[in-house]
Order: sequence, then structure tokens, then C-alpha cells
Amino acid sequence: MSDTANAIFSFVAFWGLWLGLALLVAALAGMVRLGRGHRRGLPPGWAGRAGMLALLLVAGASGFFLYAVTGPLDSLLDGVRRFHHVLGEEVPDLELRRVADDTELRLHELRGDVTLVNLWATWCPPCVHELPELDRLQETYRERGLTVVTLSQEERQKLLDFAAENAYGMTNVYAADVGWLDVGPSRPISVVLDRRGALCEFTVGARDFAGFESMVRPYLDAEPSL
Repeated sequence: MSDTANAIFSFVAFWGLWLGLALLVAALAGMVRLGRGHRRGLPPGWAGRAGMLALLLVAGASGFFLYAVTGPLDSLLDGVRRFHHVLGEEVPDLELRRVADDTELRLHELRGDVTLVNLWATWCPPCVHELPELDRLQETYRERGLTVVTLSQEERQKLLDFAAENAYGMTNVYAADVGWLDVGPSRPISVVLDRRGALCEFTVGARDFAGFESMVRPYLDAEPSL
């Protein structure tokens, strides 16, 4: 997802509900005005009826948009708002487990490195598609203090089966509870933590190598301030 698309998503998270309501109310008001005084509320002439149809389509689209932002997208949009509110702040710890040997890994153990956490799933095609890009990112910037963490909420055996056919060099972990990273079923989500463990970047949707590189480079270049 491009920076522009990410900005649009953030706009929807904060203003989508009000925008949808405003469009719905305006469309319904326009329909009432056009239909006032006419039989069955239909204005005479093709121009009036075309206008009524256009307003009806706007009302329908607004209703669907409101359904989406208050239903299927609600968890994701809530997560986007939450990420915005804590930008620049140190995030709470997460208790994770390594897929390879099932040992514990706490997120705070990675302080000192710039950390990119990618929330993904094996059933998510965009997630699987971007894993080689993340692997290339890890290989390119490992020596400069970058740790890429791929985090799934799936069962360990499923992740082991996937790893057996897809060998990557990232830190592959899983957890049932992802705490402050919880955005419902939406995937992929990527967040960048600086060397202090503070949230400094996030993105919704898949990115390529250049997109991920632009997220982490400013923090790899910055002087450590632990």
C-alpha cells in the first residue's frame, strides 16, 4: 500500500463515520426536496428523475460505507486510531513464542535494534507475497541493527508446515494474544519500533522492499538514544 493510500486509510479511521453520515443525510434530504409535491415522490421529467437516481445511489453507497466502517472494518480502524495516539511512545511488552523451537521471546528483549513487526497469516495472499520482500530487508540491514519479526496468531503446527516449504531468515513468532497490535482479522499490518521500543511507523496492507526500506531507514540512520 502506498503512503497516499495509507493516509487515506488513516483519514477514514478518524473521519469516515462522520463523512458517511453527512453524505447519507445530504442525499436523503436532496431526495425529499426533489420529490416534494410530486406523485409518489417522483419528480417529473428525465432530469429530475436522473437526479433522484443519483441521490439514491449516493445514499446506498453511503449506507454501505457506514456498514463497513462500523462492522467489518471496525477493529482495523480502531487499531489505526490507537497506533496514531501512541506514535512516539514506548509500546507495552508482548509475550511471543518462536515458531522454530517454541521458546519465549519478549518484544522488549529486542530493544537496541530497530524492529519491524509484521502481523501476517498463511491464509492471507498479500502477506505471503510480501514475505520475500521482508526477508530481503532483514538480510540487507541486519548488520545495521534491524530485526524483522513476523508474527502470526495461527497454531504453531500450521506455521511449522509453512516454514518447512518457505525458508526465511526473519524472527518467526506466534501468539494467541497480540495485545496492543490487535486489529481483528485484517492482515497484513506492519509497525516499526525505534531502538527505544517506541512506535514510530505503521502501515496497513502489503508493501514492497522499497516501501519497507523507507519505513526503517530513518531510524537505522538515527543515533541510538537508549
